Amino acid sequence: MVQSFSKLVTCVVSLSLICLSSSAQDIYTKDGMSLGPLKVFVDQCVSSAQSEMMKYNGMEVNTIQYCTCMGQTLMPTLTSAELFDAIENNTMADVISSEKNFPILMGCLEGNIALGDSFSMAQFNDHELAQKMALMSCVSEFKKELPANDTSMYDVANNYCQCAMDKMFELGMTYDELKVISDPESKAYKEVVAPCMSRAYQMKFGILPKEEED
Repeated sequence: MVQSFSKLVTCVVSLSLICLSSSAQDIYTKDGMSLGPLKVFVDQCVSSAQSEMMKYNGMEVNTIQYCTCMGQTLMPTLTSAELFDAIENNTMADVISSEKNFPILMGCLEGNIALGDSFSMAQFNDHELAQKMALMSCVSEFKKELPANDTSMYDVANNYCQCAMDKMFELGMTYDELKVISDPESKAYKEVVAPCMSRAYQMKFGILPKEEED
């Protein structure tokens, strides 16, 4: 599980690259309604993504490949009703980052994003949706390492990941630090993995530090 944190960090930046403008949905919906050519979607998505990327240091994204993937694989899974509702209520980010669509989103990012050693989690301290996606990625990777159909550890996964995300954002950990998070001697392991795993198991068995019992 701790070896999957590069995917987690990739996830943190993903929401910043999503095209949220209603005018960018120029493809076909799941129920067959035409929203225009893919090229229009890609052009506007690339423009939006490049604008967002300027806010963050230490990452490079192949925006054309990413946006093409989003247009070809994610948008056709949404119905026209879902899109209209999301646009009207300004909840497109929630729709795209939902549990159902999350694997597609991550698939589009994989291979199309590169993080430098200086990339810092602190850049997303005020980005609630990016933090939500980081948590989802952590929980997903944790569950993959559990035996099939074993749900008994799901609460541990959720509690561990919430603790780990809070600490990583709070400490402003860099990608260079997170790359070695599986090393017991590393700062990331000592300050994130060890205390958060311990706390997660304490919570599972009802053993909490005294200051948290009150």
